[in-house]
Amino acid sequence: MAIKTILLGLFFTLPLIILCGSSAVAETVYRSVNEKGEVIYSSEPVEGAESTTPVTIQPGPSQADIEEAKQRVKKMQRAAEKGQSQRDQQQRKSKKLASDQAGTLAEAEKALQEAKVIRDSDWQFLAKGGRHLKPEYFERVEKAKAEYEALKKSMR
Repeated sequence: MAIKTILLGLFFTLPLIILCGSSAVAETVYRSVNEKGEVIYSSEPVEGAESTTPVTIQPGPSQADIEEAKQRVKKMQRAAEKGQSQRDQQQRKSKKLASDQAGTLAEAEKALQEAKVIRDSDWQFLAKGGRHLKPEYFERVEKAKAEYEALKKSMR
């Protein structure tokens, strides 16, 4: 009885296996050339053709392969979007930094110009008459100039 059941199972499953397996097997197509020189592709050789050559066509990808490829594409798209988002964020940061630096440089330049302005308190009056600028004035201007130049150099 066991052998009979196995044979009966094979009888029903063998055609199913053949049908399922045939989609994964290469298919043969025939290339025939008729007397007029026209090329004809068909599933069986053409009668009366001058030449017939079998051409093996490989099967397309399986559904599992297609789904796997779709998943890879989605994964790559997400990675590309993430990379683009990171580049955009970095670009915004760079622009903000450049803007901040330009503002800071403008402030340093303004401070330098203000340091160069001679105030009444910057003059030292001489006993014999006349006046000259105090050393503090030159120190103030040099300090503002050094800060401006250091900031400019750091931006390069």
